[in-house]
Amino acid sequence: MSAELAADLRRFEDEGYLVVRGLLDARGDVDPVTRAYDALIEALCAVYESGLERPQLTAREDTSAGERLAFALGASGGEVLWHLAPVLSVFSPTFRWRSDLPSAQLPELFRLMRNPRLLDRVEALIGPEIYASPIYHLTMKLPRRHLELAERIAKQAGRARPRQAIHYGFEVGQTPWHMDAITGLRDSHDSKIVIAWIPLSTTDRLLGSLLLIPRSHRNGVQGGPYADELTRQAIEIEAAPGDVVFMDNKLVHGSSENRSDDGVRWACNLRYLPIGQPDGRPYLPGFVARSRSAPQLELANPYLWMTIWMRALENVSAHEFPVPSVATHRRRAEAITWRWRETVPDVRGWLRLGEHAPPGVSTRIARQLAAGVGRWLGSAARR
Repeated sequence: MSAELAADLRRFEDEGYLVVRGLLDARGDVDPVTRAYDALIEALCAVYESGLERPQLTAREDTSAGERLAFALGASGGEVLWHLAPVLSVFSPTFRWRSDLPSAQLPELFRLMRNPRLLDRVEALIGPEIYASPIYHLTMKLPRRHLELAERIAKQAGRARPRQAIHYGFEVGQTPWHMDAITGLRDSHDSKIVIAWIPLSTTDRLLGSLLLIPRSHRNGVQGGPYADELTRQAIEIEAAPGDVVFMDNKLVHGSSENRSDDGVRWACNLRYLPIGQPDGRPYLPGFVARSRSAPQLELANPYLWMTIWMRALENVSAHEFPVPSVATHRRRAEAITWRWRETVPDVRGWLRLGEHAPPGVSTRIARQLAAGVGRWLGSAARR
């Protein structure tokens, strides 16, 4: 390891974060992801609006990305967020995956996850055997005007209020103070998880800055609310496309609101950990992003990644296996992770996942299957 990377590692371990300016190429690495999400949201907007009875709600072709997302939010009653960030939504008791919508697991995002320059820095922080966590999501911070537009559209369409959607603040509103470690099963709390927070657009005081509390990762895994004495130590990070902010999974952070009139603040949150350590979501598919010892295990095909996510989301929607609460005690969490590793030990396992619950399985049978697996997991945890 070079002296520069060694110094970065010491700084990261001490402060809990590291800002690397210009690590990625804004035009070649970041812009394709932004354009792909923009096109996806435009398509989702058209799909959701097609179900409305009042054509005057239809978005014009010259609307901005923020307005299109606001239309989709309102027309779907906030459910479009389930599709864009299923990792955050699977805990909702009403979650369902719509297979008729264009996939949100975009090839451009997959390529960003496997970007060599990004993985080089991750390797300096956690080592050469790198697993891309299934816990990732996009944040699209909308200005107040667009959030209010979404509420009006929902009211006119007779849909639920978008602001009531689970994790609304994390995706389109103001992100409260939190640490990402708390969102994983408890057996992942000791995993060496690094967050790569990547702005897809400028993040500043107008569009919304990243707020973080240096050294707060030293306090272990803690849920909020956090003491004023701690949050007063927060610093504000402004960044541009190409910059990457690496954070310890236990670092307390949040964001300021988007105070602009029309801009959308795009960013994505990716997570990496050493291969073999619990990732906190064993029922969703991560993948080997880099392995110096066994490079043949690396997943390189974005469409295969898209397909295994389809299998996983079909499974969650069918309730074949229960989605465990993050409050599940540690021994049970370990049993759940072990069971999933046995069920889906590799990519082929995920591709076969649908065989456990054939299409058309009744809700009653699915519940029986879930209850049976739950009992098995309980007995395994007691052994």
